[in-house]
Amino acid sequence: MATVYDPVQKPLVEVHNSLPDLHKQRSPRVGRPPVNVLFAHVRDPFREDCVRTLKAHDYHVETTDDPFDALRRINKDQPRVHVLVIQQEFPQMVGTKVLDTASKITDTSGLRVVLLAGDETDLDIRKAKGVDIFLKKPTEPKDVLEAVRKLARNVN
Repeated sequence: MATVYDPVQKPLVEVHNSLPDLHKQRSPRVGRPPVNVLFAHVRDPFREDCVRTLKAHDYHVETTDDPFDALRRINKDQPRVHVLVIQQEFPQMVGTKVLDTASKITDTSGLRVVLLAGDETDLDIRKAKGVDIFLKKPTEPKDVLEAVRKLARNVN
């Protein structure tokens, strides 16, 4: 079971692992432009599993393990990043600082954000500007897929 922070509903909504096998379902986006996802997370098996799952559902996924590279890509017009999946803890900068900096250098109003972090009690994370969904780590690739699906409904 993953804990999700969704400010649209109410803080800390429980998402049960009884979800259907999402990796076996196809994306309902057939005939629509692709959703570009930037996965900003250290290289590890979790990231690779999430990327594989998202690509299997027709999301266009790019990866980075550098928060400064994430900022550069968010600021770039083509390809436009629709959904950012970012971890909170990087050696160089925290994920919420990436979001704060991005909002100062470019228009991030169309950017949807999934923040992955280990501690939902951190007030900076729970009140972070620009975070649409919070997933508490450890989480599963299917939880990330469900969060991206939810946010991708409102892009393009």
